[in-house]
Amino acid sequence: MWGFITLVAGAVSLKPELVAFLPDSIEGYIKGIFGLIAFISGGAFALKVKDKDVTGGSVQQTIAGNVAEKGTQTLVDKTVIASIASGETVTPEQKLSVKNIIV
Repeated sequence: MWGFITLVAGAVSLKPELVAFLPDSIEGYIKGIFGLIAFISGGAFALKVKDKDVTGGSVQQTIAGNVAEKGTQTLVDKTVIASIASGETVTPEQKLSVKNIIV
């Protein structure tokens, strides 16, 4: 239901001529209300889909998608390990920093 309302609100916001059949006295109000609905629902959607627990958020995950134990890995560690595995050059300090992680 809300998805349909958002779709209609977005359509009216992008193509105001869709409500041109309405009397001029209420056409402006309808456009404004639909614009507000589209803006608010877009913001609510963005907040809902980018939760802190999704990949790229604040929770580290393993390659399999499981939540990693705290302190067992960082994105930098994974990048260094992948660089070593692919044969890229890494500094001795970088190699040492992931020495206990590489299996």
